[in-house]
Amino acid sequence: MKKILITLLISMAYSFNYAQDPQLFENDWYLHELIIDGESHLPPSNDEVEYIPLNFYSDKFSDRFDTIVCEGLTGDNITISAVDIFVESFLILIDEPCNLTENNEYESLYYGGFFHWQEANKTFDYEITESDNTLTLTLINEDGNVAMHGNKLLASQGFENTQTFIYPNPVQKTLYIENKTAIIKKISVYGASGKVLLQSNDNTSQVNLENLSSGLLFVVLETDQGIFTKKVVKN
Repeated sequence: MKKILITLLISMAYSFNYAQDPQLFENDWYLHELIIDGESHLPPSNDEVEYIPLNFYSDKFSDRFDTIVCEGLTGDNITISAVDIFVESFLILIDEPCNLTENNEYESLYYGGFFHWQEANKTFDYEITESDNTLTLTLINEDGNVAMHGNKLLASQGFENTQTFIYPNPVQKTLYIENKTAIIKKISVYGASGKVLLQSNDNTSQVNLENLSSGLLFVVLETDQGIFTKKVVKN
């Protein structure tokens, strides 16, 4: 009986550690931000590339994911646990390149700088978080670079178009938010690794960063006009 119980516990632990998160497959994901070597890169939004999707698929043979900027990229024969995604190989779906230089450059950064598509057997840590019925999928590659995706499209206009301003930058203690048109629903502060450091669900005019370590931060505002990201340096 004791041996049976131990075997059962080991089996349950194994299943927990290797269980896929079904939300990966149940949602359409959209790239919100790349953080490469601590530098933020927002995806292009123009007539040629409106958004960058990421979708996961499962069939009886294997799991895979597809994403596309100009040409498509497939992660093939992937293995998904509760915490990471192992990609056996990548395949570029040959198509016409984009005409805009910014789109081709971003595709190179996304495919080469983050996924390292020309290399086999890559592992990406992942986490899905939820807030106000919005899901965020954070992927972290073996170099510590981050790709943040959401199940809702990122707003295409910038802070300036909503007359919402964040200052001072760099900041030492208090970050002020001057908001003239948008209604702020949530404020999130991320570290360079993509980890959430602070969150507030208030339409506030200031955020206390005194207890955070110095370095690069990303302030994400969820508003009635969309989701916006601002890079801030904490001294």
